[in-house]
Amino acid sequence: MKIAILSDLHDNYKSWQIINKNLKEGEIKTIFFCGDLAAPSMLKKMIEEFEGKIYMVYGNVADQETEKELADKSDKVNHYGDLAEFELNGKKIAMIHFSDKAKELASSHKYDLVCFGHNHAKSFEKNGDTYLLNPGTAGGMFQYPSFAIFDLENMTNKFKDITL
Repeated sequence: MKIAILSDLHDNYKSWQIINKNLKEGEIKTIFFCGDLAAPSMLKKMIEEFEGKIYMVYGNVADQETEKELADKSDKVNHYGDLAEFELNGKKIAMIHFSDKAKELASSHKYDLVCFGHNHAKSFEKNGDTYLLNPGTAGGMFQYPSFAIFDLENMTNKFKDITL
């Protein structure tokens, strides 16, 4: 099962359109979103245009109340607030926006995969049996825009750069 992992979109609709096109071509039906959509209208566009399921957490740039209301109205979105903990495809997953907290979660060794964002720098490392993944900034702020495709079956990752 392949998952798209995104973070820090920051209202970049053009970037979202390119990502969504890639996901359709790759037949990817699941997104983990690690925070910082920015305006709730970005979530609305994602719900309208993405054909699969979105698992998400807040970032530090969010209208939390409106974002959660939109998510709750859609059967496509599981919004976990600040911290997501769930199981998918037999793997224990955690998502949070902030890198320091993500490292703490990975150090607990309770999860197979911990995803995070915030610093806009893509990274992929292993801490014991836990993979720690930052997909970079989908919106392209301060770094070249990117996202990740993670395979939950063989626990491998591929970063995808976005050409705007």
